[in-house]
Amino acid sequence: MTDLTFRAPAEKAEITEAKVEEKPLPKDIKIALEEGKKDLSPELWSETEGKPYLAKLLDLVNVYDDLGAEVRADIELIEDYIKQKVKKGGEDDYKYLLRFLEHITNTRNQPVLQKLNEIAKFVKTLGRVKNYAVKTR
Repeated sequence: MTDLTFRAPAEKAEITEAKVEEKPLPKDIKIALEEGKKDLSPELWSETEGKPYLAKLLDLVNVYDDLGAEVRADIELIEDYIKQKVKKGGEDDYKYLLRFLEHITNTRNQPVLQKLNEIAKFVKTLGRVKNYAVKTR
């Protein structure tokens, strides 16, 4: 038992923090964050994240950059349609209109990409009908 050897304690490595450059936030966002609002309005959220708010509602934020151009175009088309209808509404109005479009197109229980495709087709058809109605008057 006298032949026991112990290891020497390992030296602790120094941990340095990497400096991250922070870009300044717009004034509206600073005010919202200072007031303690956790959920930003759809317009402010889109500005900060750089992605459509509809991507957040459909849980596509993490994969939005990996989606094809056609799917992103559909998301932006639906987003523009909802923005026209809502104007300055909040998150509840966005959710309501999305649920309304899902109900009309009967896509409530379908996969997200199929749902987006069907809703985009419906919105495109609405646009054509509206343009036709304006031309015939």
